[in-house]
Amino acid sequence: MKSPALLLAFALISSSLAKAEEWDLYTNMRFGFSLAFPGNSTGTHPPDERSGRKFVSASKKFVLEVEGGLLGSGNLEKFWKNSVAHYGEFITYKVLKKDWFVVSGVRHGEEFYNKVSVRDGNWASFQITYPHAENKLYDPYVAKIAKSFQPFLKGNFERAKK
Repeated sequence: MKSPALLLAFALISSSLAKAEEWDLYTNMRFGFSLAFPGNSTGTHPPDERSGRKFVSASKKFVLEVEGGLLGSGNLEKFWKNSVAHYGEFITYKVLKKDWFVVSGVRHGEEFYNKVSVRDGNWASFQITYPHAENKLYDPYVAKIAKSFQPFLKGNFERAKK
């Protein structure tokens, strides 16, 4: 016979695992980009300029920041150089393409993943951080978010005209 405590523990674990597997979609209605984020995350209030959001897991260990805007005098190369300079020796993976780049690695026990996309005077990006010791748990989250990222949705969004 199974004890009630064991059944309760199993139910709680199953419930938290199911919650972790729920995903929501964030769409920035000002600049027109979207991505999936873990459903157990809490989103901060968007900044006044509505350029993005920050999502923090219930454990406060997994942080996703997403934002976008108009490039102004910037360009992809400038974003790339700033990101590489910021992370420097902690970068374990980097790739630069025509209209996007990714920089990732481990710094001070924390994994980071930063993707920036640029098109026609506009940019959209996301950055993820989480404890390196929990990469087996969170690496699949990064893969799902990266795959879901749509930096330039079609529609009537605020965009630079090229």
